[in-house]
Amino acid sequence: MNPAVVIADEIHRWKTRKQLDNWDVLSNGGITRRQTLTIAITTAGIQNESPLAWRLHEKARKIEEGIVSDPKFYGRIYGADKEDDPADPATWIKANPSLKENGGFLDIEKIREKYISHEAEGDLTSFKRYYLNMWDQKESRAIDMVKWDDSAGEWQAAGLLAKPPGEKVRPLPNVLMERFKGRKCWAGVDLSMTTDLSAVSLVFPCDDDGFEILPFFWMPEQAVRQRERRDGMPYARWAEQGFIELSIGDVIDYHDIMARLEWAAEVFDLQEIGFDPWNSRQISVPLIEKGHTCVEVRQGVATLSEPSKKLLELVAAGKLRHGGHPVLRWNASCVSAKESNDNLMFAKPERSKNSSRIDGIAATVNAMSRAIVGGPLQMSIYNKRGLLFI
Repeated sequence: MNPAVVIADEIHRWKTRKQLDNWDVLSNGGITRRQTLTIAITTAGIQNESPLAWRLHEKARKIEEGIVSDPKFYGRIYGADKEDDPADPATWIKANPSLKENGGFLDIEKIREKYISHEAEGDLTSFKRYYLNMWDQKESRAIDMVKWDDSAGEWQAAGLLAKPPGEKVRPLPNVLMERFKGRKCWAGVDLSMTTDLSAVSLVFPCDDDGFEILPFFWMPEQAVRQRERRDGMPYARWAEQGFIELSIGDVIDYHDIMARLEWAAEVFDLQEIGFDPWNSRQISVPLIEKGHTCVEVRQGVATLSEPSKKLLELVAAGKLRHGGHPVLRWNASCVSAKESNDNLMFAKPERSKNSSRIDGIAATVNAMSRAIVGGPLQMSIYNKRGLLFI
């Protein structure tokens, strides 16, 4: 196919493998044309059941929020926010560009009739989806990106420098070395299945009970272009800027990650390395044999609820200082949370169906789980103020 124009309607219904293949053929088929145009239109769908529509929705949102840029992509989202009142006509106008109040053709009384009908049934789920364009999903977005940006701190994240000949790892710029060298920290590791992003996050406690975050990311060199097309993220540019380290070949070399952790132990006062026990022993066992303290962080709500809540608390208070690292910021924008019985856990996106990634946040939570056990958050009051005499 070599289309001049493609108009794809109700993308949230494009769910089967054949439909997804058709999208790839249609949206990429006009590459030889000078002015091909693809238009996608959709009502909100169900996040886990509408991977194509959700991917386009998230790309539009991330461009609107300045997380990524793509000059050849224009997105416009009409929809209510979670805090909007579904009974308020102002919410209906906000979410429906076809209403007469927005210069369209639809009478607002039609929306009122639908609201009254759904409200009488005691379930507004369908009304919110079809008339307020709110995605139906069991999980909710966890991190307010305005607060995340406000929590960046007074320093600016910088990419790694070119690796000197004979060195195992690429060095940090001097300004970051001066800031972090010799400081106490905890490391968290999140390993991918060799072909996606892997992450290490170092968390450094501050005097005001906050933390500074120094993250590192890896991706296979041969997978960069393919992942860019799949996820719509500027991996190549991030790699050029030093925010992602590329492993030679089509899989991540775990020796690169192990070398970074050994480097961290030499440069900083590294207390512990927190690992997800699944698929990590090929790194953790050699590190233990070399004298490093490695601790398994089981990936369940019992273990991760407290550090996840702590991370959200720090962001809200402006005390999780990350320097605006672009890859970590993207990860933060992808985080959703599952809550049950006052417990909270960040949900990892299903990699085969979702282009969102939270590897850096997962690594940070692993590190935080160890820092709040061994760090200043658990320090006795007597260490801070001394004894009181009566």
